[in-house]
Amino acid sequence: MRRLAWLLLALLPAPGRAEGLRVSPITVDLPAEAPQALVRLANEGGAPWPAEARLYVWEQQDDADRLVPATDLAVSPARFEVAAAGEQLLRVVRLGSPPAQAERAYRLVIEQRRGDAAPATGLLRYSAPVFVLPREALPSRPALLAEVLAGRDGPHLRIHNPGPLHARLADLAFVGADGRREPLYADLAGYILPGQARSWALPARVDGYAGGRFLARLNALDETELPAAAAAP
Repeated sequence: MRRLAWLLLALLPAPGRAEGLRVSPITVDLPAEAPQALVRLANEGGAPWPAEARLYVWEQQDDADRLVPATDLAVSPARFEVAAAGEQLLRVVRLGSPPAQAERAYRLVIEQRRGDAAPATGLLRYSAPVFVLPREALPSRPALLAEVLAGRDGPHLRIHNPGPLHARLADLAFVGADGRREPLYADLAGYILPGQARSWALPARVDGYAGGRFLARLNALDETELPAAAAAP
């Protein structure tokens, strides 16, 4: 069995821009009826930007994001140079049939190169989410379930995503039984892929988060309440 290359997403910079390089869109959706999607790179710097692009299957395991080289999705061109103040179009191409019910998640990783040498430590790396959409229609927003769990290092918020649509979680907050709002994670807190669950550390509270509710913005939509998961029998 061939060895898989695993990459931690924590090594990658924030989406949208990588030091002089602007990437659009910052999230790539590949509809079931379309075999490819376009990604535009714009070099806003004063020097050429040699790079290599790769696609990885995006998996979540044990509260970590991991990447495995993709075989059912391709990017063209894979090696290129964006001229100073120039642009480059990339094509993300689906090689097989779309999924039936739940979307599949990938990451497009663009790594800066130094001439013909392989990408090296210290050079810039950018990552964009890629979602291959299923033939069946997806809900307008993910349906999540939240629960507070006790841990050795304090309470944790565990959020489950049982549905077919990824969840992009932002501006996570808690509103106590007294109506007071406590911001927890401003801006992007993270992603929860279909069928997965993620945990976030919480500050300790005297009430143990009883009687309150968690709020968040999902997939850049309006703020919504996260329903509580059913207690185990």
